[in-house]
Amino acid sequence: MGIITWVIFVFTAVRLAVVFYNWISPLYLPHTPESDIPELSILIPARNEENSLPYLLEDILSLPGIPCEVLVYDDLSTDNTASIVLSFSRRNPAIRLIQGRGLPSGWLGKNNACHQLAREATGKYFLFLDADVRIAPDFPLRAIRYMQRQRIALLSLFPRQLITHRGTWLTVPLMNWILLTLLPVPLVQKLPQPSLAAANGQCMLFTVDSYRKLLPHQVMKEDTVEDISIMRFYKSNGLPVSLLLGSDDISCRMYAGLADSVNGFSKNIFRFFGNSSLLAFFICCFYNLFRCVACYSCRVDCFFVYIILIVWIRIFFSAASRQPVWLNVLAGIPQQLFFWIILVNAWIKIKQRTVRWKGRVVSGSSV
Repeated sequence: MGIITWVIFVFTAVRLAVVFYNWISPLYLPHTPESDIPELSILIPARNEENSLPYLLEDILSLPGIPCEVLVYDDLSTDNTASIVLSFSRRNPAIRLIQGRGLPSGWLGKNNACHQLAREATGKYFLFLDADVRIAPDFPLRAIRYMQRQRIALLSLFPRQLITHRGTWLTVPLMNWILLTLLPVPLVQKLPQPSLAAANGQCMLFTVDSYRKLLPHQVMKEDTVEDISIMRFYKSNGLPVSLLLGSDDISCRMYAGLADSVNGFSKNIFRFFGNSSLLAFFICCFYNLFRCVACYSCRVDCFFVYIILIVWIRIFFSAASRQPVWLNVLAGIPQQLFFWIILVNAWIKIKQRTVRWKGRVVSGSSV
């Protein structure tokens, strides 16, 4: 075999080792005895979320102990988001609407919404949730107890992705495939290097003291990958952090269909690669074009060994993600095709400065 083929085999074996390490590691919230929820502020930035927000608010009303407050920032929605929040507020006054007044110069929408929410919050813990997230009744307590036991200042979770549309099987699993095959997740907490960091803005839990001290959303006000940047910011300031995966305790249905998911991932796909399109395209070429080299240049028996490695990678990342293994194995090649489509689409939109989300142009992306 040629040197390129050997490099491909070694890199594939390393990815298998990484995803296996993630699979055997305790990446989920442990169970904890029931008790009252400590002073918690649940903070929800919302812009045109009438189809998702009611489900999350119902989940919050079902918690065994209602948090001290639930604040929803309506970021100039053009749908019924505000009226939905007001209707829930009448059911429980702990739920409160904060009406946005416009986007200040130099801020991105979600970063500003989270900062404004934190300014109004009074709890000892700030739990930021996206409006399309669903939570189990014991989730907030388990998350806070985990923070207390581990003595960490910031906890982020990747919710279990609910894939309800057949088209999204071609795109949504890519998020965990990238995360779990490239990053040994437990090292985010165990090692202090800021470069070893990942986070998901769909769910971030802060201690109030650390948040008030660092004001992370204000510092990252123009950052399109604010979640990862905030995690690195905390680590660079010597504060302990942790990253976990969601199981049945927290879940999310990100996109309703294939086109929606391609557009959504095009907005932020480069963030998984340090906000570098060059690295993203290199990884994509390595996975796909160099795979053709392996097919052409290695013996048949070696090629079958390579295929077995690829299949086991998909088995372990699917199991760790709580996704059907057989679907991700069968959809492997189409998912790689859409990986290319998303990267090219993202690069074109950034070059043309036409990256839009929730009706706004998202600036600040790098290529």
